[in-house]
Amino acid sequence: IAWLWRRFGARSVAWNELRFALLKLLYEVYPDSPATASTLPDLFKRVGEMDIAGPVALLEGLVEAATDPKLRAEAQLTLAQFLTRSQSISDLERATAYFTEAEAGAPDPDQRSRARELGLSFSWTMPGAVSPAFNLMDSQQAPVSSASYRGKVLLLYFWTLDVPGVAEDFPFVHDLVERYADAPVAVLGIGSQTMDKRMYRAAQVKHGINWRNCMLQ
Repeated sequence: IAWLWRRFGARSVAWNELRFALLKLLYEVYPDSPATASTLPDLFKRVGEMDIAGPVALLEGLVEAATDPKLRAEAQLTLAQFLTRSQSISDLERATAYFTEAEAGAPDPDQRSRARELGLSFSWTMPGAVSPAFNLMDSQQAPVSSASYRGKVLLLYFWTLDVPGVAEDFPFVHDLVERYADAPVAVLGIGSQTMDKRMYRAAQVKHGINWRNCMLQ
């Protein structure tokens, strides 16, 4: 079962259904076996583009069934990483809880270290988290500080003209700026491309850019 999981990387529905059925059997019948543990390191990588419901259900069962502390902690870490991709607040909170539990209870120092690092890198993106401070220069070479936006709702809009179709979003951003002109709301664009001042001014005129931008080159 473990060999088949690693051997066949096809994305066809039939193959993936078979692979998940085999993993379910493996996790239920042999939750503490080395073969079970061997599937965890690349589970997240191999199904990264799939719906998270399947692997989440599998890993929840494994976390429940495993009695080996090291394997259980590894399953928790893998499960938490899947849950961070969810759009549900409850799933995101569960991810935080799994990272915390693995950090506190994993028997392996490497597992505890990974749980701490993964948990910290994820926690600042959680709703209600304190945003990281930043200091940048805008397109006019004026300093931009996160501290200057305190007390406001700040929308960070990441964009690049190097990707086709991005300019289609500009009218929506333009409308936001005008709609909330008298409210404590600000838009800060983060443009990531190699544009000099002249090129940026041309893009500003062409696309009607009316929000402040920082150009990351």
